[in-house]
Amino acid sequence: MKRAINNHPRKTIYMILVTLLTINTAVAETASKSTNHLINAFSPYLQQHAHNPVNWYPWGAEALEKARRDNKPILISIGYSTCYWCHVLEREVFTQPDAAKIMNDNFINIKIDREVRPDIDEIYMTATQLITGRGGWPNNVILTHDLKPFAAVTYLPKKRWIDMMQEISDAWKNNLPQIKDQANQVTDALRRTLSGKQPLLASLPAENLAQKIYSAKTRAYDNRNGGFGTGMKFPQETGMLFLLDHARNTKTPQALEMVKNTVDHMLRGGIHDHIGGGFHRYATDAQWRIPHFEKMLYNQALMTLVLAQLYEETNAPYYKHALTRLLDYIARDMTDEDGAFYSAQDAETNAVEGAYYVWNETELQEVLAEDDYATLMSTHKTQDPPHFSGHKHPDGDVLYRSKDFPDDAAPETLNPIFAKLLSVRQKRESPLRDDKILSAWNGMMIYALAESARILNNPTYLERAEKAAQFILNNMKQEDGRLYRIYMDGQPHQNAFLEDYAWLARGLMALCRETENDTYKAEAIRLIETTDLFLLDKNSRAYFMSDDSDTLLIRLKTGHDAGSIPPGNAVMAHAFVDLYIATGNQIWKDKLTDIVSAFGQDIIGNPTIYSHMIHAMMRMESPKTATITPPKTNDTPLILESKSKVNVRAQIIHSQSTATHKSVKVTIKIDEGWHLNANPASLDFLIPTVVDIQSAEPSTVQVDYPKAHTIKTPLTTIKIYKNTIDINATIDSKQTIETSEMRTLIQVQACQKDTCYPPSQITVNVLD
Repeated sequence: MKRAINNHPRKTIYMILVTLLTINTAVAETASKSTNHLINAFSPYLQQHAHNPVNWYPWGAEALEKARRDNKPILISIGYSTCYWCHVLEREVFTQPDAAKIMNDNFINIKIDREVRPDIDEIYMTATQLITGRGGWPNNVILTHDLKPFAAVTYLPKKRWIDMMQEISDAWKNNLPQIKDQANQVTDALRRTLSGKQPLLASLPAENLAQKIYSAKTRAYDNRNGGFGTGMKFPQETGMLFLLDHARNTKTPQALEMVKNTVDHMLRGGIHDHIGGGFHRYATDAQWRIPHFEKMLYNQALMTLVLAQLYEETNAPYYKHALTRLLDYIARDMTDEDGAFYSAQDAETNAVEGAYYVWNETELQEVLAEDDYATLMSTHKTQDPPHFSGHKHPDGDVLYRSKDFPDDAAPETLNPIFAKLLSVRQKRESPLRDDKILSAWNGMMIYALAESARILNNPTYLERAEKAAQFILNNMKQEDGRLYRIYMDGQPHQNAFLEDYAWLARGLMALCRETENDTYKAEAIRLIETTDLFLLDKNSRAYFMSDDSDTLLIRLKTGHDAGSIPPGNAVMAHAFVDLYIATGNQIWKDKLTDIVSAFGQDIIGNPTIYSHMIHAMMRMESPKTATITPPKTNDTPLILESKSKVNVRAQIIHSQSTATHKSVKVTIKIDEGWHLNANPASLDFLIPTVVDIQSAEPSTVQVDYPKAHTIKTPLTTIKIYKNTIDINATIDSKQTIETSEMRTLIQVQACQKDTCYPPSQITVNVLD
């Protein structure tokens, strides 16, 4: 994006996004039980808030009309049932009478489950990122009566939350023209970002675009720990699936090696549930050791695909072992008796994150025989999760693998030991499970099971996939052919979204391939015909995310990667490839061309955020040699990037270097009027400047961060970098370090006054 949105004094409106990494207030006692308008909601997340003293409404005409009638701003609070920090905000704010009073007196308060309404979630998460430079859940956004956002925040301790509510309320009463101006600016940016553009009526060079994505991933790749970027690590499964296909199509072994190294580190780390199987949502550290403990069905489905394809490529038994244990976990803990799959498991038990999963040394020694304990600890270690002020800390550590298994030991060696630990763990109070059955995530899991059945030649997995598909087709289709998105407590709910049709179509096509039953193909085609009827934009030939049954600020039409789950248009593009391969019918190739062309201008300008769409283009058997010259346009997308505010150079200091020891000076020139957060950051929620030096050889790195300046903010005095800074680092190896292979990875977040851009990961070569 070209500029920040916030132009108003911070005393008028809080525009501060506080990260989900710290809490400074102890958990308070909850208020006496009350009942609000959520009491009849089917959503588990809304039900969790049904007895808050906050007078919550579900999203709908009643709440929106009341806001107009009472002339109050609208506060929407978006989260999901297994979101740990959503629980924290509820305990510390939404259950407290004083916080509830100021909210009830001054706002119309609406609770939204992001898994039930992903369209509303995407609109207002994008708004939060535009306003604050960051995002996360719980996402709380303040709207005008015409649904335009003008302020946003995630977690805040109670006192700061109350202060923020009061200041926004005062501004609503005293500075409404400025608020409306702010809201209009944000809304204009949202429309440019989320509404799509005119189609690019020309073919796109898929091979060239794929190479650009591969190059970008190579620059961001962490060869020491696996994954991409520095700091906390998300699996980025669709990126790994892209790299696996790229490795096959272009005979690029490094692309395969990047995926292997990433998955190897994930399998060693605490993000992998060694005892129960499956994966937690992300790791809070670069080494993958300490997870954020919630477990989502979509992560399991996508990691199933990654592990299955890795095993197909390498025949390495540890990938097969991890895959089968993941699918055992799904069958044991995440499958309904009728065959469909549940959505998620929570991170916390009794307000303690990770309590269900951690172990202390005494427990391990009591549960395991002496020989078993010695065997386990010969390859595994434990690590204490971070302590957060004011929070209950779990009584135990995270188990992770510290060493590779001996060459003569199969991964199955530890299965009996893990089975003993699992039997004990299952006697603990388990985290909440969200029993919503979502069409999209079930389609994803059906696809993953069918692929696993093919690769492992295991018909059991195919039977599970078919059983789930039959449940969806029998229970979640409407008379007019439309899908429901959700099945809960014996009833279907909510018209489906684009991703529901697209993922279920992909799952059905995978079943068609493995069973050779054309009924599944016919069902997939019927789903796409229904999608064309209710969601297709006749002008661009791409799809809207949702139908027009609800009045929203924007009717979304997106194709870029914006989170852990790829966008519906990109998934539908893959479904078209599946159908073309199965039928040879030109119509599916034409539909792929249409959907790609709809986003063509942005794909050419910024291919790296369209990796899943370009992955579909790679798969389509068609000439990819056309050269595109994009038309000139003044409708430039608004893209805020911290890296646009800095210039980075890394240089070897030869006078201080040897063959195995290199001294590097990293110079960061910061644009005038902007600053970066120092390292260490002054507050836990600030994103520090981080430098890492990578080489082709195994190495260790030491970084010496410079002295910082200080500035005063509404929260406290913080340390920052400004103007030009030099960061000195050394890298050591037992081998000769090839300077031509050295890279510098830098994490920065650029801020100006009370506005911050989203953090950027920057990769530069080290100059010799």
